[in-house]
Formats: sequence, structure tokens, C-alpha cells
Amino acid sequence: MFKNHVQIGLLLSFLAIFNGCSNVESPQYPNKKIIPVKGDPLTFIKNTSTQTEGLPSSLFEATDSWDIQIRGFFTEEQTSYEDQSEVLSKNKAPSESNINTEERLSLVSLKKDKTGILTLRPNNNKGIQLQLSQTGDLVKVKNILFVQENILISNLRVHHYSVKEGTQIFSILLSFYEGPNHFLLNFVFIPEQERTILSLLNKTYNYMFGPGVPYRWSKEKTLRATICNSNPNEKTVEWTKNAAASWKSMLEDRLRFETHVETVCPPFSDLNTHVVVHVKDWIEVYQEGLVAAQTSLIVNHFNYEILDSDIFVPEADWDEAIDGPGSFQANLENPELEVKYTRTIKHELGHFKGMHHMFEKPSIMNYDETLDFTDYDSAAIHELYPVIE
Repeated sequence: MFKNHVQIGLLLSFLAIFNGCSNVESPQYPNKKIIPVKGDPLTFIKNTSTQTEGLPSSLFEATDSWDIQIRGFFTEEQTSYEDQSEVLSKNKAPSESNINTEERLSLVSLKKDKTGILTLRPNNNKGIQLQLSQTGDLVKVKNILFVQENILISNLRVHHYSVKEGTQIFSILLSFYEGPNHFLLNFVFIPEQERTILSLLNKTYNYMFGPGVPYRWSKEKTLRATICNSNPNEKTVEWTKNAAASWKSMLEDRLRFETHVETVCPPFSDLNTHVVVHVKDWIEVYQEGLVAAQTSLIVNHFNYEILDSDIFVPEADWDEAIDGPGSFQANLENPELEVKYTRTIKHELGHFKGMHHMFEKPSIMNYDETLDFTDYDSAAIHELYPVIE
């Protein structure tokens, strides 16, 4: 059992190894992919549909080496971050282009022991191992081993398995308690493949992995953002649709993009559904100031393709930001709220498509009062998504 914050930091430093972070600022905050929260992380998957039967065993016959990415949330006391002001500062865009994918890859290999237990083991023998069990044609997660500390986590609860359509890429969403802390982690496994040669774009434009570094969605299929509306709220659905329509208009024939509304959605870990979801219960990401929304991406570092993107809107922070009495839900008729909310979703949909922050000039990707797209936004997204031939 972890008895103090140092041990939690060790656990997260192991997770950071798998995040492909070449410059982790802090073991407690590994590149902001494992996010500390106040409250129960399961709030992020409340009222979602799940698939817990397992993964097809054929996934493990096609290859024995994957790049693994991890994202998720864990419960932590705010006091453990008193000295982390630099780590928790504004998430600035990368200042330099880095196309060395070797630094981002965290390869794991499949091993099988004499008893038939499958283990996904890191090639550098550090970090964590996922032990799997197979029954018939299905494979399930059995436990997690933190290698260097020899800590076995067997009290797992698996919430969702998914396989990206038409690929061998798969995802596992699980949670576990360790002491007073609750972890909700999403593991994504991307089969090792030949790396595509990357050509940089104009470095004037900030993208998610650096100026001019083009990680983007495939144009083969229509990109769909699914608005999750488990607690019917026509106002926020309408505002989200309006924000998305603005992006669709600017993209024109460069990327087919649409929105879709579902009452019940799969969790954010599902690789085939890219959600915009409200986190309705009290839960708070520890950063300076309020968090209006947050976008999480999963990418393929072999071919620079965005595989999944999900947007979280924490209503607790909106409640605090409301001018005047009442909560976010009680102020839906306030026109100022509509403007702020629509602007926020436009910003997050920029991340959703591969854009990063731009603080040096007016942009929807800035934190300033820019309410609509600027010349920079138009030029940057057009550079990232050329016209479909």
C-alpha cells in the first residue's frame, strides 16, 4: 500500500515511461497525460456504456510488439502540489519542432510463460507489466506489476475494451485503488510498424507536437465528434454544434467533419467514438485558475495520425466562473455564458484536430478574448489539412 506522496510519485514516474515523455517535468505530473483530480476519477465515465468481455486473441497473434500510450486520472490531495507552481503553469505550445519519434515511442513486447500467462513487458524492463489471461478466443487483463518496486496490483476493475475499426490497435480502460488514491487509466497499444518519413510544415504554425509538426486525422473517413447528452441539455448541445459548424465551414473540402448526439456514449477510451462530454460531479484538475475544458489525444507515432480525441467539460469549474448567483445549469439563458462556452468549444475543437496554443498573436487557440477564427487559424488549419484531391 502506498503510504505517502513519494510512493505515489514513484508509481507515476513508472507510468511516465510509457507516455513516451523525453522531458518529464515531474514524476507527479508526467506530461499532463495522467492528471491529478479532486474527487472520484470514475466521474469521467459515469453513465457510459461498457464492453468488458475482452479482446480478440487474434490481436496477439498478428504481432508481438507495440507502442503503448497511457492517459487517465487519479485522486490526489491538493496539498501535495504546493511546490509545483511551475509544473502546473499554463500548458504552453512546444517551442521547437522535434521529429525524433524514437523519443516518443515506448515499446512493449508480448511474452508467454510455461503456464500460458501472457505478459506485456516493456522492452527496457522498467515501468509496468500488464499480465493477461486467455479463455477461448478472448484475452483479459489479469493484473498490473510495477516492476522496479515489485508491486502487484490485482484489485483491478476493467471498464472497457475496444479495438479501432479496421486496425490491430486496441485500448483497455481500468481502475484500481491504492491506499486512499483511486486511479482510472487508459492503455492504448499500437502495433509496431515501419515509420513514415515526416515532412515538416511551415514552423509559423503551432501543432500538438511542435511548430510545423503535422499530426492529423486520416481523410479516409468522416471525422465525427459525438456529443454525449446523458442529462438532456439542448442549450449546450446547440452551442457545441454551432462551434463545430464553424470549424466545418473553415475546413471546407479539406477534412470531412460532423457532429452526432448520443444519450449514452462509450467511455473516452473507446477508439471509435470521439466524445464531447460534460463531467457533472465535483471534480477539479489542479492547474492555475479554472479549467473550462480539456482535450485528450491518442496518436500513432509511426505514421503521425491522430487516432482518438476527446473533450471534457468540467461543470464545477464553470460553476465557479459564473458571474452572479447560481450554477452553470441555472445560467443557460445568459447570453454571456453562450458566448464563453461556444468560444471554449471552438478552442478545444482546435486541439481535437491537432492545433496547439498560439499565445504570440490573436487566435482562437490563444487564451485571450478572441471569439472567432483569425487569419492565423485559417492558415494553420489549411496547412495541416490540404485540399482533398
